[in-house]
Amino acid sequence: MVSFTPDENGKPLVAVAIGDLDTASNVTWNVPGMKTTVADGLESWTKSAQDLYKVQEFAGLKSGDIRTLAVVSWVGYDSPEAPPSSEVLSTEQAKAGGAKLAMALDGFSELRTSGSDGIDQPHLNVVAHSYGTTTASYALISTTHSVDTVTFFGSAGIAWRDVGSAMDLHVAKDADGRPDVFVTASSEDHVAPFGIIGSGLRGREGRLDPLNSWFGGKNFSSEGGYDPDTGEVYWRTTGHDANGWAVKGSGNTLFAATRDHGYLDPSTESAHNIALASTGKGDQIKKLIPLRRELVEIRGEMAPLGRSVERNLTPLELREELGK
Repeated sequence: MVSFTPDENGKPLVAVAIGDLDTASNVTWNVPGMKTTVADGLESWTKSAQDLYKVQEFAGLKSGDIRTLAVVSWVGYDSPEAPPSSEVLSTEQAKAGGAKLAMALDGFSELRTSGSDGIDQPHLNVVAHSYGTTTASYALISTTHSVDTVTFFGSAGIAWRDVGSAMDLHVAKDADGRPDVFVTASSEDHVAPFGIIGSGLRGREGRLDPLNSWFGGKNFSSEGGYDPDTGEVYWRTTGHDANGWAVKGSGNTLFAATRDHGYLDPSTESAHNIALASTGKGDQIKKLIPLRRELVEIRGEMAPLGRSVERNLTPLELREELGK
């Protein structure tokens, strides 16, 4: 536990680190969305931080880039209640949370600069989910120190009147002058769009989708697919959750991600790409071969077997997909 506020609007606030913040060469702040409290969400969000740590570690091993890691599970702001509460449609808690996040990021940067004893300044990243993207955007227009990368997933929208584009965020830029701000959302995430559309009911507080061209982020897919070089399969994200939990075929799957198919579940394309982006390897994100639909015979008729099938392609199938 790296920070603790015993009472914020009647709730405690906590940040938990996986890894050593004093020495890690790559540090990621993981910022949650609505209804993430110490009582109802710290355990789940810290599991997501642990999953991100594992996928970052694996990405480093595959590329031969072995760096020490730390991921912060930051339940450090008063996140809004879920609907039917209208809190998530307002930006007020994002503004207040953004101020706290900016203080945490700047404090960390200054502490590592002043007390590193010869240890290089770490590569600093922010990864944010849902309403956490709104919160992080407010933080990153007010930080004193820039971060290296930002990744938004399943965004509940960015307040465009306050944050004009990704260029407004205090984030490092690539060789072409584009900020390293990465964005993704699954086509099966039916929760995030409600937050964006609903926020428009509040007039000037309305938010827009950072996937759209106005924002200028570096978009990547969460739909899953096959690695065109190896045939390795990456699963799609099937809902709004960072950790999928719904049982496939149950009524919960309309809005919730199925088990192992959340944005940060290790086998998904989204988790793989978020890990690459948040370790300075965003240029290694690939366009995958789409997952294949397969047919099964039912009472003499052919019907699709699910939305897609997740399995490794054989070498022959891979060559066929690539037209070789």
